[in-house]
Amino acid sequence: MTGSRVGNKVKLSRTASVLAGGSAALVLLVAGQTATTAAPASASTWQPSAPTFATSEPVRTTVTMDDGVKIAVDIVYPTDPSTGARASGNFPVLLSQNPYGTQPSDPADNGTYFVQRGYVFVVSAVRGTGDSGGQLDWFGDRQGKDGANLVNWAAHTLSGSNGKVGLEGCSYLGVNQWFTAAAVGKNSALKAIAPFCTDSDFYNDLTANGGIPTSFVANIARAQPRGPEDDPATDPQSVTITQQANGGSRSYNDAYWQARNVQKLMPRIVSNNIPALSQAGWEDLFPGGNLGAYVAAQNAYFHRPLTDPIAPGDPVTGRYQAIVGPWTHGEHVNESTLQAIRLEWFDTWLKNAPTGMAATSKPLHLFENGANTWIDSSAWPLSLDARTY
Repeated sequence: MTGSRVGNKVKLSRTASVLAGGSAALVLLVAGQTATTAAPASASTWQPSAPTFATSEPVRTTVTMDDGVKIAVDIVYPTDPSTGARASGNFPVLLSQNPYGTQPSDPADNGTYFVQRGYVFVVSAVRGTGDSGGQLDWFGDRQGKDGANLVNWAAHTLSGSNGKVGLEGCSYLGVNQWFTAAAVGKNSALKAIAPFCTDSDFYNDLTANGGIPTSFVANIARAQPRGPEDDPATDPQSVTITQQANGGSRSYNDAYWQARNVQKLMPRIVSNNIPALSQAGWEDLFPGGNLGAYVAAQNAYFHRPLTDPIAPGDPVTGRYQAIVGPWTHGEHVNESTLQAIRLEWFDTWLKNAPTGMAATSKPLHLFENGANTWIDSSAWPLSLDARTY
């Protein structure tokens, strides 16, 4: 990667096959300094394709869930740039699940890059938000089931779909992917996920600091436009907010929060054969760059205890990769470098493109802040000398 810091921003641009283990080095320019670390060698010459298609206007419809609740979705199709007609043929589908309402859910905003390169892009309004029915909860199995229903619809009912589905999105739209991947079951049409800006242990990282409940969920609730069937005074998410405020069971790390611990979902995700590329920042909302998800995924794949350290020499797989950069929540996600990396990930798993991305032996990609250096690793922690204070 290359880039330059302007104020508090890092402007990134792509070199070549950053996560594929390409022969190019990872390069980042920070405050006028150049930091370079060689990436694993690979014969891959994959580069992001140029835009081929234009995009349709969003098409609105609803999808009925297994319990009868109707979820609102917007669909954007590739179109012929010269005529504006829908492009012929079928395409893989990328799906995002958004809790923030109609305008931010417009897939023409963040889906254009992918639609122009041969994907159908779908955004749903999360149950209980926007135009979707049902009651809102804070993630959990019900939202996972909704995601699984949407994947099935996108693969087998949606016009223009070739039957392969990926999940895309940052923050809440990233976290929901873990629950969907755990819910789809084996032999699913879901072929890959890219949960960006996510966390894995909500209780310890967000909703309680040192065991003291925070207002995080309540603050998020204020930004969520409630759906026509949701009662914001009594829906499951509001119950969580109330209990955190008055000392109820959800003030503690109880079964509710344990069911929302992404690390505990990982054996199901791995068993369902869903590859995952995650991304976070050292200055994100969540401490530790969400490395817990990377460790749990690798350990689940090789049948090791989920939270054990990954030592140098331990086997790892390129099916589960993570990026941790020097940025804040949501920073650079829809800029060229990270867009191209996600495109390479989806092309690998949804288009069978020979990117070489999954063959890397060092699937953890970290920016070392003190040294201003990108490091590719398999192990975490990087040194066996690491200790917990």
